[in-house]
Amino acid sequence: MSQGNGPSEVPKRHVAIVGGGLVGALAALYFAQRDWNVNLFESRKDPRLSENKDSISQRSINLALSTRGISALSKAGLGLDRSVLGVTTPMKGRMIHVGKGKLKSQSYGNTYENIYSVEREVLLELLLNAAEIFRNVKFFFQHTLKRCDLDVGLLEFE
Repeated sequence: MSQGNGPSEVPKRHVAIVGGGLVGALAALYFAQRDWNVNLFESRKDPRLSENKDSISQRSINLALSTRGISALSKAGLGLDRSVLGVTTPMKGRMIHVGKGKLKSQSYGNTYENIYSVEREVLLELLLNAAEIFRNVKFFFQHTLKRCDLDVGLLEFE
């Protein structure tokens, strides 16, 4: 508690995020921007390291990023939406089978609406790199959650 007229010191809040995929990395960014201390735990190896890239790209398919996903990136306020749109492929619609060997085009939205195909590992790398800029974010790769007690805030990792 402070003395006199100065502002009182507010203790920093802490959060542990278990899962360093797309959602975990974006959540880490949002918490970091709100001045939380963030510990991000992921059971896999750091996907940004060159020796880990082959195993990740072999088990992942492209992600379809919608307006909602782009909005989530935009709200981080770091230009991530613009960065990711630079490496996407717009998809206007899909072909569906309507029977007897006939196909029909089905739009994903109105005339100028698209969803965007992006490589999952490219988007993940973008998010992890953006989170890493914040000094209040720490990554713990190759940490598997073994036990947690939410009542006392205990997490045990291997």
